[in-house]
Amino acid sequence: MRARRRASRGSRGDRDLPADFVAAAQAWLGEEAAEFLDALRAPPSLAVRPNAALGDSEALERVTGPAARAWPRVPWWPRAALPPVSEAAALAAGPLALLGAIYAQDAASLLAVAALDPRPGERILDLCAAPGGKSTAILDRLLGEGLLASNDIDRRRARDLVRTLEQWGARATIVSQCDPRQLAAAQEGFFDKVLVDAPCSGEAMFGRREFAGANWSLEHVQGCARRQQHLLESARQLVRPGGVLVYTTCTFNPRENEEVILAHLDRHGDDLLDDLSQLPGVSPGRADLLPASGRSAEVARCARIWPHRAPGMGHFAARIIVGDTPRASAGQRRPASQSHSPRSAADDESAAVKHVVAGVAPHLLNRDAALLLRGANAYLAPRGVPESLLNQAMVPGLHVAEKRGTTWRPAHALAKAIDRGTAARSVGLSDEAALAFLKGQPFPCIGGDGLTLAIWMGLPLGWGRQRQGVLASLLPSGLRLAGTATLA
Repeated sequence: MRARRRASRGSRGDRDLPADFVAAAQAWLGEEAAEFLDALRAPPSLAVRPNAALGDSEALERVTGPAARAWPRVPWWPRAALPPVSEAAALAAGPLALLGAIYAQDAASLLAVAALDPRPGERILDLCAAPGGKSTAILDRLLGEGLLASNDIDRRRARDLVRTLEQWGARATIVSQCDPRQLAAAQEGFFDKVLVDAPCSGEAMFGRREFAGANWSLEHVQGCARRQQHLLESARQLVRPGGVLVYTTCTFNPRENEEVILAHLDRHGDDLLDDLSQLPGVSPGRADLLPASGRSAEVARCARIWPHRAPGMGHFAARIIVGDTPRASAGQRRPASQSHSPRSAADDESAAVKHVVAGVAPHLLNRDAALLLRGANAYLAPRGVPESLLNQAMVPGLHVAEKRGTTWRPAHALAKAIDRGTAARSVGLSDEAALAFLKGQPFPCIGGDGLTLAIWMGLPLGWGRQRQGVLASLLPSGLRLAGTATLA
């Protein structure tokens, strides 16, 4: 492999970018290239959006302060705002993000979910989901109806994904750590929609990460494109006929974007490319960067975000309507149930878990879900999900209880997922009391003794135990704030 040339040190932008990338940008954008490169090296901004569980369009203003009213909105995701760079960075690192009240991410990355257009009741797979920003946005659109399966092949990243979804209050969600080929072999045609935010050369990250360009080369781009083809092929197998397959990257190179899509269309003549170019704030796909042949003109229906034209560091998206190629019917696979699950526990253990859950969330067991026990953990697994998919999952549903010694107790994820007003016992906290709770400090609280759901500004914080007028926090130690932290 030849050595990568570095661009000249004539400007701050060029000296940090690979020379071959700068040359490619000039070919893609002509007179706009200088503006594009300047935007790419500018201090990155973040979009901030509130958890949909907080309610109406004023939710962000309520939790972050009145200044949010003046923040510009992301054109393709109006509930997300664009604070000044320093404020956005502080929010991303602050307690509101830790608590799942807000999520901060590159504005361009929300294009992927805008293209997916999740609808309540749909079965959706986020195939490359960590760290979880897109999955939380999908959940906000599902409104508690349907199924989200979030997957990441890397185990450490998958564990981070679990924590993100728990803090966001995910319910009908499963998390897996599987090779996409493994999923495709077991769950062919099961999902209505699949999102593939593909690993890529990451050219949009050059301005966000100081050394993001260190491993970039034209050879690396070509290698990424080959892997993306295989990934897209596995993802297609997971979509039902007539369903939606969305492919996205955070790179600009047409080899990883338009060329990947064109090759897919050539392989699957009955697949159709939906038009994303009309989404607000986006630019069309670059058919002009491909040789004029076959279906190349269709890639203009893809969407691009260029950082000098729109908010965010950059993104590419294509929305494919999957054709009627014969595939396995999801209805032929046995749905999971307690009677069939190899992991079912004894009846007395199940009864103990149900008693614990009913004691804190009496309406939850009436949901369309089945209790599933795995060792010292109990989950409510969404009904109708194939047993093979649940067996592959590291988290096969809502984590409702965990066993400590011989005693079952409600899980933290259950506290985060309960609908407001349905907990058996809850208490609304002031800012001062919420801060004490989050630091693990007991404080006076009026109410009856027992397990209590602590709520702040409409957001469930976790379980507390009330005794003789004092509420003690049961928040997991890893989620507690430091002694000097504030909620500001």
